[in-house]
Amino acid sequence: MLRTLDDMLKAEFSDEQLLELVMLTGFYHMVSFMVNALRLEPEACAAHFPVA
Repeated sequence: MLRTLDDMLKAEFSDEQLLELVMLTGFYHMVSFMVNALRLEPEACAAHFPVA
C-alpha cells in the first residue's frame, strides 16, 4: 500500500505539532509576501543566499 505524505506526517507528529507546522508555514508565507511587496532591503548583518 502506498503511504501518502499525510500518513507519514501523522505517524511522526501529533495533531498539535501538525497544526503548528501549518501555522508556521502560513506565517512565513505572509511575512515573505509582505517583505517583497514593501521591497525591503536585506539587513546588512543577515545571511545571504549564494549567487548561482
